[in-house]
Amino acid sequence: MAKYKVLKDFRLLENQKVSGVGEIVTKGTVIDITAKRAAAVEKNLDSSYLERLSDEK
Repeated sequence: MAKYKVLKDFRLLENQKVSGVGEIVTKGTVIDITAKRAAAVEKNLDSSYLERLSDEK
C-alpha cells in the first residue's frame, strides 16, 4: 500500500463494477491505496487526481 495525496475531489469506488457506490475523497486528503488501484484511478479519470507521496524513513 502507498500513500497518495488527493488533488481533486472524486468518488473512490468500493467495487469498480458497481457505479455510484463508494467514498467521496476530497482535495488535500491523504489516502492509502495500492499502486494497482491508483493506476485504475488514473486510467478512469486522469493523472491529475492523485499525487504519490514519497516514503519517508
